[in-house]
Amino acid sequence: MNKILEKLSSFTHLQSSSYKKEQKESDEKTIIVQIQYDGDSKLEIKIPEDCKKSLTCQWLLDEATREINKSPTNLNLLEESKSIVTLKTKNNNYAVDHLLNNPTQSLQFLKTGTVLQPYYGSTEESLEEFDNKVELNDFDIETKLGHGAFSTVYLGNFTTHLQMPYGN
Repeated sequence: MNKILEKLSSFTHLQSSSYKKEQKESDEKTIIVQIQYDGDSKLEIKIPEDCKKSLTCQWLLDEATREINKSPTNLNLLEESKSIVTLKTKNNNYAVDHLLNNPTQSLQFLKTGTVLQPYYGSTEESLEEFDNKVELNDFDIETKLGHGAFSTVYLGNFTTHLQMPYGN
């Protein structure tokens, strides 16, 4: 009976080690990219090594948006995630950021462990701050300093008829 248990035990050990080996080989053939959003929230997107050439940055963006929307802990993020424009690297790797901006670019350049963050587009509320643009009429013109082919340069004082943020 002890011999049977020993054989069963060694067989189980062999199975678990072969399972771990298969899992390790499977992980080596998969690129894992982390998407960090809303502070500390993270999700992982697994990209099979053999699909890196055929999958594009647009697919990655769509997949990240879908996964963020699926997350039950971030209900307040649903509106914001609809305006995700692109993904960018957390460590500001500008070469990778440039490649991520091309929707037809294949994902061959991505490496396991890359941490990406969503980049959100501007909303109408954020564009309202540009309604109060500073124009030439907002200045008392003192003198004309120069004139060029495309512009004229004036010396002027800013008038106070605009509402200043601190009541000045």
